[in-house]
Amino acid sequence: MTQEHTWISRCHVKQQDASGLIKYYSVQVACTARDTVELHQQLAKHLLGESLELQSIEYSRLIQQHLDKLDYYDQQSVSLAAQAAQQGYAIGELQPIESHSESLNSEGTSYLEIDSLSLQYQHDPKKPSWQQPWIDPELKNLLFKSDIRTYLLVDATSRNRITTTFDLDDYDEVKKQSLYSGQLAQELKQQAPYVIDITLTEEQLGDDNLVPKFHRDFFSNHWGKGTAILLHSQNDINDIVFHLKKFIKIRDTDGKWFYFRFFDPNIMNHYLQSIQRWPQRVSKWYGANGDKQLIRAYFCEDDDGGVANSYHLSQEHQLKTTGKIELTTEEFRLFEDYRWQQNKKLIEKEIRQDFPSEVESLNRNQINNWCEQGNEKGYTTPRALYDYCYAELMAQIHTFDLSQIEQYLSEQKNSHLEKSKLLYESTKDAVERYTKGTKG
Repeated sequence: MTQEHTWISRCHVKQQDASGLIKYYSVQVACTARDTVELHQQLAKHLLGESLELQSIEYSRLIQQHLDKLDYYDQQSVSLAAQAAQQGYAIGELQPIESHSESLNSEGTSYLEIDSLSLQYQHDPKKPSWQQPWIDPELKNLLFKSDIRTYLLVDATSRNRITTTFDLDDYDEVKKQSLYSGQLAQELKQQAPYVIDITLTEEQLGDDNLVPKFHRDFFSNHWGKGTAILLHSQNDINDIVFHLKKFIKIRDTDGKWFYFRFFDPNIMNHYLQSIQRWPQRVSKWYGANGDKQLIRAYFCEDDDGGVANSYHLSQEHQLKTTGKIELTTEEFRLFEDYRWQQNKKLIEKEIRQDFPSEVESLNRNQINNWCEQGNEKGYTTPRALYDYCYAELMAQIHTFDLSQIEQYLSEQKNSHLEKSKLLYESTKDAVERYTKGTKG
């Protein structure tokens, strides 16, 4: 009979927590087995008993071979091996694997149905302006229905940038409520988020002449410009306001309070896509409890422009609203990822505006890749990243070696902002030298 041996393994595992969020860990496991085939079978079996799913094995070694490889005394491995020799199996402490926010979205069941719709309204060239419909007919059929109420969640700060003044008081034909309460609602009246009931009656749905001025102004001046989120619900405005107020100010797991700007459609669009496989969060935002739900759909403009995304709960979701709302580490990573994506888009926009002819031949993702490289090298602010992308662009166009400039900068004792400025100026000098040499 083949003798059993004690093995030590470093395993990567995943676990679904009480809220349905999948998390990843690295863990050391000791196990007895006759050979590696049996070992791997035993590891999967024992980890499953701990509610852990084996993803991969970084290494598996006989305990003595493992200790021989190390230049220090590994007390944890020795202790685990001793326990395994008596019990057949022992597991160490779970070590969280740091991951980007995409891990929330990487696998598992999606509880949201996400569809894209065009923001572009096509005017009929055969009709004069006064005969043009106030909204694209297909969009109207999607957003306004006789059996459901339509609400607008307005980001007043973004809206005011377009109107140049707070104009919501000018519209008496729609019912509106601030998500702020009491004195705060008065002090921040012009910056507060508002819920506006823009539901249309049967008569208004059938006759464009009866549509309120607010609707016409919104879809002609604000639709597609990131000033509001649309909602569908069968409940009245008081229920919607009460529900959304829960998310204005949220504690983290340490009890610290944060304001959440979810009423910015760009932020909400990124957030909903990121949490679509997180049942506890999805159920909270939709007020879902079994076959009941307060919010039927969210419509958020995509900050890439041109489209909006609709978010409906999957038909057979069977979600239940449980527990309190707390901002987790994973959500803070979502916000960091959002800021990072926004910074990259800003930098790409500015580079393309400043050097339109130079970027024409670039690979579609080249500027994005330069941002990633610059960030890894310590150029973390938008200004510093712009300088780094400029340097890479000029080096590629004029075919000079940027590494020589970077080597010089690495020897300087300056802040990252000072280094980025030096990088920009050094690159500019190199371009001027190249240009003079070419002319000569």
